Amino acid sequence: MESTQSQLSLTAPGELQGLWNDATFIKSRLGYDIELFDDHGFFRQVIKLPDDTSDFVYLKSQYLNLMDFELREIAASYLRYIIERYHASTVRLKFKFLEVFAREMSKGIHINQFLDSLPVQEGRDKAEHITACKEFLRFVLLHGYEGLALEVYEDFQKLRNYASKQNTYLALFVMDEDRGPFTREEVSVLSAQVDRQSLPLGFRLVLDLCLCFGLRPIQISLLRRKDFIRDKKSGIWYLNVPRVKQKSRDRRTQFSSRILTERTTKLIQAYIDSAPTLDGVDPAELPIFMTSKPVDLERDGNSLGSHYWDDVERLSSDYFSDQSKRAVLYHKSICRINYMLWGNEHRLPFSPRTGKRFNLCAYRFRYTVGTQAVMSGCTPEELADLLDHNDTNSIKHYFRFTHEMWEILENATLSRVEQKQFTAAWMREGDLEGNIYSQVCEPINFNVIGKCASRSICFEEPAVACYSCDRFCPNENTAAHESALEGLVARKSHLLTVSTANVVSVIDQAIAGCRAAIAYSEGHDVVLINVKEI
Repeated sequence: MESTQSQLSLTAPGELQGLWNDATFIKSRLGYDIELFDDHGFFRQVIKLPDDTSDFVYLKSQYLNLMDFELREIAASYLRYIIERYHASTVRLKFKFLEVFAREMSKGIHINQFLDSLPVQEGRDKAEHITACKEFLRFVLLHGYEGLALEVYEDFQKLRNYASKQNTYLALFVMDEDRGPFTREEVSVLSAQVDRQSLPLGFRLVLDLCLCFGLRPIQISLLRRKDFIRDKKSGIWYLNVPRVKQKSRDRRTQFSSRILTERTTKLIQAYIDSAPTLDGVDPAELPIFMTSKPVDLERDGNSLGSHYWDDVERLSSDYFSDQSKRAVLYHKSICRINYMLWGNEHRLPFSPRTGKRFNLCAYRFRYTVGTQAVMSGCTPEELADLLDHNDTNSIKHYFRFTHEMWEILENATLSRVEQKQFTAAWMREGDLEGNIYSQVCEPINFNVIGKCASRSICFEEPAVACYSCDRFCPNENTAAHESALEGLVARKSHLLTVSTANVVSVIDQAIAGCRAAIAYSEGHDVVLINVKEI
């Protein structure tokens, strides 16, 4: 810190007073008062950013105070912008770039030289750094910083395809035994553990919610008792799950309802009844997953961050003094929710698939729920709603599997060389680029049933989605369509025993379209059939 003070002493007092104006505090996106600067106008050594999950993000601003006056002013403006608009976890990612930038600037590196070197650097944070840098450079340009060459700025903003080529969903595509979706047998074993009275009640409830709904840890953390609701007319219990991938400013403004089974209902009620009662807080506002002690990071030896609170008058609980934030103090953090899963792996029987301990990761349950929904015939829109996504763009990868392909990958022996080669060829991403489906086959006898007019990649299942799609052009092969109809009818019979009415309705639409294609192939007049040439 001595080096920081010595460099800052070179800045005129009048400049320091005008640098940060009177904005010592700034209101975060979630409504917390964040201290950016100390009494002398310097960036605080550690900027503390709370979240609505009783967790804190710590931004170390050591290098920001070492930059020249003009860049510090730009950095302050950028920090205000991102803290006001982004959640704490996103601010942390963007601040990582700012920290790297400030460190290089404090070494005397010119900004143009830094921008030339950033795209060629390696590391897993490269894409995040470049994205944040593009945003930061707009502030640099608007402030009229003379050190930034306009042509360098324009070239940097034109950067494309700088993200890692590693497929985020590779574990899903190849059914990775440690990080991919669980098999049916594994799901059966895990489901049985929910009923084991010897296991901790909180773990059993988290496990059940993950198995049923594939919830994200943050959604589990944000659940409150008032989200556990009984419909008076029907007597059905349901859960209002906070949606977290929306653009609303606050965490708990949009919800999706999830109907609960009798088992899940009893677990939630038992877990709520086992929690202590608190004075001064509305019981309905308390979280379902309540921590035993409220946030208290000033204690000596607290590994979660007590060392960041040395010589600070403001206590961690002061951030939650507002009445609307009182209950936040008692939420279990995302880390605690994750620990409730993997911290109990040793209590479970081994996986029947691997013969090893289960790797209990919340996103493995999301993969499982997603793939099972696709196999049951869910449309992209239904799956997006089930997994809490804004649109269907984020769930297309689930539709790369047909029902039959899933069976092959699940039942085959992956240790065989030919099976590995087959899987690698099937999952190859490059084959999808620019693919036009000149021929579409039904998945039983692999007869060609028509062509597709789509000029973009389609991940939906042939002979289920195709027959109800306005881009599908059926051919005149009656036998092929009859074979497809046989498979659809069999699929419907199976779904009637395991799925909901809205899922079965998808198959009904496909069956109707298939029968129309049969009539068309026999020379009858059929409406709503796409017959244009590809």
